[in-house]
Amino acid sequence: MAQGKYDLSKWKYAELRDTINTSCDIELMGACREEFHRRLKVYHAWKAKNRKKNGNEDSSSPFDENMRAPKSILDEASKLGNAALLQY
Repeated sequence: MAQGKYDLSKWKYAELRDTINTSCDIELMGACREEFHRRLKVYHAWKAKNRKKNGNEDSSSPFDENMRAPKSILDEASKLGNAALLQY
């Protein structure tokens, strides 16, 4: 993997986030974004591996691997339907 101009492997998540949100240096922002997504990809791979290893692939978990919100939140939102959208 080509490291590029910046070595962000030692940066904390908060530092990456703050740099992405506040920096004017487009190159640095891009490097921070790439590092953030690289870490996220590694985390998701680790989570999937452990889920399979521990046999936790049942439906009792409120989280779905492909969803960004718990099932209970999505269920509640579907109950509200379009009425909530019409308010805004």
